[in-house]
Amino acid sequence: MSAIALALALLAPVGGAPAKPAAAAFELAWEAPEGCPDAAGGHARIERFLGRSTGAAGDPDLRAAVTLSQQGASWLARVTIDDTTRTLQASRCEVVADAAAYALAAFIDPNVAPPEPADDPPPPEPQPQPQPPPRTEPEPARTPTPSPPPRRRSPLRAAIRIAPGVAVGP
Repeated sequence: MSAIALALALLAPVGGAPAKPAAAAFELAWEAPEGCPDAAGGHARIERFLGRSTGAAGDPDLRAAVTLSQQGASWLARVTIDDTTRTLQASRCEVVADAAAYALAAFIDPNVAPPEPADDPPPPEPQPQPQPPPRTEPEPARTPTPSPPPRRRSPLRAAIRIAPGVAVGP
């Protein structure tokens, strides 16, 4: 065998074509109440952010769980990746589902573009405040007219009768 044939034989891959890297494992548990995106919708959101399908070669293995729930007027997404859990909050289920999907997409590919801001409904218009009644000029304060000073009574102002027909006094 010539030297060239031997070099080519040593450089040729064994078994034909070169081996491809193994696809990453991607497991997603997605729970949501009726009216919110289901598991297929959550998976589609993640792929929309990535711009490709999940589990591609070079992606990290990912085992994640997302639970969507409503608490009062807010929607929550509990996102668990491995042993780490984070809670996201938004005003609508669609918005919190997008946030959870983006968090998972960013874990898979840290270079994923951030989502466009959600169009939350505008805040409610403030209720008009009742108008105060029209202001009228106050009437001038009446000053009471001073009453005359009380009369001083003389301590001896009584008449004393000593006997019929005889009196002492004013």
